[in-house]
Amino acid sequence: MFFDFIYKIVIIITNAVIFTGVVIAWKHLNSYQSDNELRKKQITIDFYHNMEKEFMKSIRVIRKEFPGDMPVDFTKVKEAALENEITDYLNFMHNIATGINEGIYDIELFDKMSGRFTILWHKKLEGYLKHIKQDNPNLFDEYEELVKKLNQK
Repeated sequence: MFFDFIYKIVIIITNAVIFTGVVIAWKHLNSYQSDNELRKKQITIDFYHNMEKEFMKSIRVIRKEFPGDMPVDFTKVKEAALENEITDYLNFMHNIATGINEGIYDIELFDKMSGRFTILWHKKLEGYLKHIKQDNPNLFDEYEELVKKLNQK
């Protein structure tokens, strides 16, 4: 009878220790997920701000030739310098879109920072994109996938 009592106490203590371990593990998991989300947001901000100067340079050059909401007309893109700026912008967008589509960068934060701008510039470059995709249909697919996601928000 004494051993039964000791046995029951040991079982109760063991269950309490296991329960405490589960609670601690759960808290660490939540903390890890929060840290991961915070890091993801910080990486998104860092990448965007580091590249912003570069792609804004391209935007300014493109806007000189095609001001306001005027679509980029591929038949009027004759200068190599202008074509290079358009390609630089599209490459930047492809890179950030790949990171977002793969879950490396945070789409919600990117949407707040540049979602509307991204959609507007995609519309501006839509004809140009269709033209260059005739030779390579998969070109800039990540960028176009990102724009679809942003349009659904």
